[in-house]
Amino acid sequence: MYPSSTSNYLPHSPTSTRPENSAPSIQAAQLPDSAPLRAWASNERVKPEASAARWEIVRRLESAAASPTSELNLGNCDRQACMDLPASVVRAHAMKCTTSEPPTSRLILPPGLKNVPVWIAEFKATLGQVTAHHFVGSEQTIRTDLKFFWPDSKTTWDLSPGATENAAKPSATLDMERQLDVQTVLSNNALRAVARPYIGELDESARAGLECFMDQVRDASPFDPKKGIDYNLGGFKMVRSHSGELELLKLATPPYAEPDFDPDSLHARALPKAIEVFDALHGTVQVAVWQAMSKYGIVDYFKGHATQLIDGPWDILVNINPYFSRSPKAIEAHRDTEGENMFLMLFYCKAGMGIEYQLRHKNPKGYLQYMRQHLPSVFVDEVEDVLKEPADGVAYAPTIEPWNFIAGCDETMVHSTPFLHHRGAFFLKSVLNQMDASLEDCSAAWTAEEYCGRVLPAAGKVREQLKDVMSSDDCVDRGELERLLRVAGLTAPEAAKIVETLAPSMRTKDPFDGTAGVGIPGFHEAKVPRGKKLHRQMSDRLDAGTALPNAGPRDYMRVWIMARRKQE
Repeated sequence: MYPSSTSNYLPHSPTSTRPENSAPSIQAAQLPDSAPLRAWASNERVKPEASAARWEIVRRLESAAASPTSELNLGNCDRQACMDLPASVVRAHAMKCTTSEPPTSRLILPPGLKNVPVWIAEFKATLGQVTAHHFVGSEQTIRTDLKFFWPDSKTTWDLSPGATENAAKPSATLDMERQLDVQTVLSNNALRAVARPYIGELDESARAGLECFMDQVRDASPFDPKKGIDYNLGGFKMVRSHSGELELLKLATPPYAEPDFDPDSLHARALPKAIEVFDALHGTVQVAVWQAMSKYGIVDYFKGHATQLIDGPWDILVNINPYFSRSPKAIEAHRDTEGENMFLMLFYCKAGMGIEYQLRHKNPKGYLQYMRQHLPSVFVDEVEDVLKEPADGVAYAPTIEPWNFIAGCDETMVHSTPFLHHRGAFFLKSVLNQMDASLEDCSAAWTAEEYCGRVLPAAGKVREQLKDVMSSDDCVDRGELERLLRVAGLTAPEAAKIVETLAPSMRTKDPFDGTAGVGIPGFHEAKVPRGKKLHRQMSDRLDAGTALPNAGPRDYMRVWIMARRKQE
């Protein structure tokens, strides 16, 4: 595909609009000034070893501000450098991290701390959990620190020794507000803590295990990369262990089976080998999934609702669905659910754009009543409460690093494969069909010699370039088409004239039409903002050249966390 960064050369698209009172543009909000941070790290009074430790913290803070994720991991940084970091120096970067999408909600500090770093209060606007394994300070020290610089803390603190490398469940979490008698006000809607998507990363061990699993599933059987393939290989059930803790238990069959599955298809012939891989490596999948569920916060969610969701009439099931070569053209907004999904997680094999998603859609009439028949009432009540808040009019477009994951509640958002164009992009077929007619309409602007010797060859070169990308894309932005014509040898006015002449006859594409597919019979679509009421972060990225192109197949593992009534 042609690079999306080519839009650096172009003015802001007229179709990229922002509603009033919407979230700020990801580019309009500039990156924070790193001069204070860098001055702190390069202080000549500190030893070289200490300076190197400080620079590592600077690198991580700058990376967090430039590519926001839900987690800021300083766990491998130096303890003393972490304590030496002044709040005034980190303030600008903390502001960026807590006002970006997704905001920083989890902070991991170096193990073995004696005191709580003062600067973490700069993240208090969005921080939900702080992890500081092997904390060696006294209880009185922590209480004093928190009451002094963070008196209204509502953050959960994990000060445990930490999980073992192969643990498939999180370490015990200490609720500092309760343990230290610090007054807190808890929301009566636990879903609000996980209603926004969470972007996180796995630790090295979990990442390596998942990578091995996906590689072996991909290689299990050949498939057509143009069509892609996905397998519902198996899954887990959330249960209580003998000690009463929650854990995942492997199921004998996948929780979800496609209703229109063709037993004679290539997919069906390949499935047994893929299932063998899952049966052999399900333990590594379990570790990665549980770790992501824990970081996202839904393990705590199910703990809080264990009476209704674990011990009650419902089974909580986890479906494992590796997906290879998903078409980048499948960009319609939708929800995955077919009536049973509560949450979804996507583990990406490569760096690139994550899903585009919009929050708090408007459900079709009667859908809430349908939910009450098919999902736990405690969950439906909380979804209903979350959706009372109006949509914010933003289509978010996060970037994802290799083996990072994005997790969200399927009933409080709609999402789509990223559309790496502005709204109103030209269909490639339309451009190819009408290019000759457009050139003829403009031919009077050139001499016969110029037209035959320079214009036609340049247009022919662009035509071949567009044909090359048709297997992976079906659109081209107007500004991108102008740029290709300029690179092929035309002047800027000539390229603009050709595209201007071409435009009235173009078929255009705008997948953000204000609707999102539901996928449940009888309920056709949900309503979301459109047109001037919707601001796309992708438009900002395209204009700034930070939208990542599709570099190879779009491979990921899709996980559904589902609720199903227990069989009597």
